[in-house]
Amino acid sequence: MHVMNIMSELYNKIDGMCNTGIFENRQVYIWGVSKASYISAQYLLKRNVNVISVLDNNSGLWGSFSKQLQNYADMQKMLMIESPEILRENNNVLVLVFSRAYDSILKQSMSYGIVRENCIHMYSPEKYLDLSDFSGLTEILVEYRKKLQYDILKYLKEICHKYNIRYYLAAGTLLGAVRHKGYIPWDDDIDVYMPWDDYRRLIELFRDGSGKNDRYSLKYYGLADNFSWIYVKLQDNRTISRGVRFPLICDIGVNIDIFPMGGIPAEERKFKMLEERVSEFQKKWAKHLVNFEMGSDTSVIAAEINDIMSTYSFESSPYVGYFINGYWNWEKHSKKAYERAIKLQFEDETFDAPQGYDEVLTHSYGNYMELPPNWQTIQYPHTYKAFWKKGMDEIGQV
Repeated sequence: MHVMNIMSELYNKIDGMCNTGIFENRQVYIWGVSKASYISAQYLLKRNVNVISVLDNNSGLWGSFSKQLQNYADMQKMLMIESPEILRENNNVLVLVFSRAYDSILKQSMSYGIVRENCIHMYSPEKYLDLSDFSGLTEILVEYRKKLQYDILKYLKEICHKYNIRYYLAAGTLLGAVRHKGYIPWDDDIDVYMPWDDYRRLIELFRDGSGKNDRYSLKYYGLADNFSWIYVKLQDNRTISRGVRFPLICDIGVNIDIFPMGGIPAEERKFKMLEERVSEFQKKWAKHLVNFEMGSDTSVIAAEINDIMSTYSFESSPYVGYFINGYWNWEKHSKKAYERAIKLQFEDETFDAPQGYDEVLTHSYGNYMELPPNWQTIQYPHTYKAFWKKGMDEIGQV
């Protein structure tokens, strides 16, 4: 598995800007809440650049700090997320944009009086997606890629039924099943939750060969060299894809995501202890990614994931969730919602979903049956391209 770290390129770009003196006596605003923006802000602060705050159009973030992203950056100071309106009549400002939506951000910035040359496009994933070594391979278009992912989901269902392993449609896939009876129109991946003990059993099935076939394989810390996710991916071996997962560019087959669910205690003291352990792990994980190189040792990370996720039993805890990512507000669910699986249609088959899907979706999305106002113009969220491996393109695509 090929992995490339692009941090040095971004640092070099900032160094070059510093050498020109562009930041001298300027107030610098970072536009975009992302790993790229926070890590770059950290580096700018180390270069004594006067970074004021982070801007974003999402009003739900204003006045807050992103604890998860601060972990990636080990910030010298906490950067508050603010409304871009702060740019109005603000002289001597430089705006650094970390978003694929640069054109619309530039237009918005200019409406506040920022001149074009003071609104600089620093980063978007597409800028780093070099596909030159895939020359000659047949690209898999997004709609067919979604079909391949759906086939992987059907294979997972088959394996889980055969070996009595529990799984549940999750996140956007669960929302798609309830609201659209299939993929959300602008979604391009498939997410599955799995109780921790079942998750470990699935990994063991692929370790001992029981779950493998020629078409599909499981990728996980300890099973795949240079693997850079903290959850399982089930991939189609006939394919290869390259995507930007900042700060890494990663190659992997077309795949679906399988997230482990652990138990979460109700007692405040125990919850705080678990929360602190996850927070410390996230800091280690963030530094691991930022400094990732081919051949990096993943055994310590794998052992810590196992230790944290097995702290409290999924079976006996009042709350459950995929909490290793640190997003407690999103991931903490009532265990009652997962007491029993029900069948929901997703595309042309039915799959297991939590009986309390309404509670889960309301917790995560609010009024989840209402489409966002701009849904017809929403871009696919992930930046990657997929191809058939050499000799496989004769399979064709729809």
